[in-house]
Amino acid sequence: MPQSGQNSGRGSGNDEPLSQAVAAGWMPLWLGAWLQPRLSGWAAWGETVLFSLLALLIGRWISPDDPLFVHHQFPWSWMAPVLVAMRYGVLPGVLGAVILLGGWMSQQPDPFTAEIPKLYFLGGLLLTLVCGEYSGMWRTRLRRISEINSYLEDRVERVTNRLYLLRLSHDRLEQDLLTRPTTLRDAITELRRRISARTGESELAGAQDFLDFLGQYAQLEVAAIYSAEILADRSYRRIASLGEPPPLLPSDPLLAFAREQRTLAHIQVDKLDKTIPTEHLVVAPITDSRHRMLGVLAVTRMPFFALNEDMLQTLAVLLAAYADGVTVADQVMPLLAQHPGCPIDFAEELVKLTRIQRDFGVQSRIVTLVLGDHPERADIYQHVMRNRRGPDVVWSIENLANQSFIVTLMPIAGDASVEGYVLRMQSSMRENFGADLLTLNIRVTVSSLSEPDPLAAVKRLMSRLPQ
Repeated sequence: MPQSGQNSGRGSGNDEPLSQAVAAGWMPLWLGAWLQPRLSGWAAWGETVLFSLLALLIGRWISPDDPLFVHHQFPWSWMAPVLVAMRYGVLPGVLGAVILLGGWMSQQPDPFTAEIPKLYFLGGLLLTLVCGEYSGMWRTRLRRISEINSYLEDRVERVTNRLYLLRLSHDRLEQDLLTRPTTLRDAITELRRRISARTGESELAGAQDFLDFLGQYAQLEVAAIYSAEILADRSYRRIASLGEPPPLLPSDPLLAFAREQRTLAHIQVDKLDKTIPTEHLVVAPITDSRHRMLGVLAVTRMPFFALNEDMLQTLAVLLAAYADGVTVADQVMPLLAQHPGCPIDFAEELVKLTRIQRDFGVQSRIVTLVLGDHPERADIYQHVMRNRRGPDVVWSIENLANQSFIVTLMPIAGDASVEGYVLRMQSSMRENFGADLLTLNIRVTVSSLSEPDPLAAVKRLMSRLPQ
């Protein structure tokens, strides 16, 4: 029997029409919240008891001699357990059936000797079980689809932020080549490695390093990062600071606007209440890709020419990248300790996809291409890297002991996707190099994320290299 569980962060697929109806205004907010099924908790069991008792009371009011409609053309009282089973699953439906049986026994002068209408209760119980199993099956499917959509939305948002950083880095590369020998993308990668190495220090690991980085890149003069919790004196706890920033109070209009909109706010925002004074120029919530707020950045002083739309957008993207790095740091660190050369992006996706496969059975695969000693190995390596799929995440190692490794993580991919990938690679090699994978000395290894260590095969291949 499918089990019910809590959804992680986002609503299940069947909540969307109710949310749209509430937003449209024709359904009251309390009614929309009540109609959305609770996947677990005392509220579900309370509704089960309430519906069943209500069915008994209505039956007694309509037909006092036969409140359960045993001798009528249709057993209307069984609508309560059936609806409960459709809404919450098998066990609440069985509880509703037990309450109906208890209601029937309470109507008998001697319930222990009275003849139970077996077919009436057996038929109703079977109908309730069928409806409950149908409900459980579909709720499991909806949770699986919701988790996949949540992962894809998370991935799209992170990729969008990284593409913006990459474009910005390329635009400024020529201007900053002499003064800043590294690109913004390289700086972010190094920063995320620092964050991962310092996990466990606080809820915002590496906050001071990150703020120092922002101070150099965005020319911040006075700024601070605060936690998301309010202290006893109605102020936010400061975690990192530049200069001597004033305290951040909940009554600050910039903070109130930023928390309400979950976006960066500055003093020129049109919707801001200008009658309430603020000591800050910019306030931005630090939120991860699931829109969970981890902290707040407050900028009190920065150069006038730095306060422009491009810099503010860059600041928001950098905060999102930092929040994502902090969110997954605790989970990624054990993996990076086992595989020191593994890229952080690869480790992040591997952790998330492993959890999805473990909890929901949605399969993903790791395909490892080992390019052995061959005269055209460098060209083959570049060809494979250029022709990789868009959704895949790649960990590549070029020319290690006369071999090259391309470890490809294929999100939400079953056996058919892996087979298609290998066949396309085989066809591409024949078209461009005139030989198949075996002739080109290329080995293919496939591993599933259901294994205790999905990268164990990669580790074994690298451990066999000649020293």
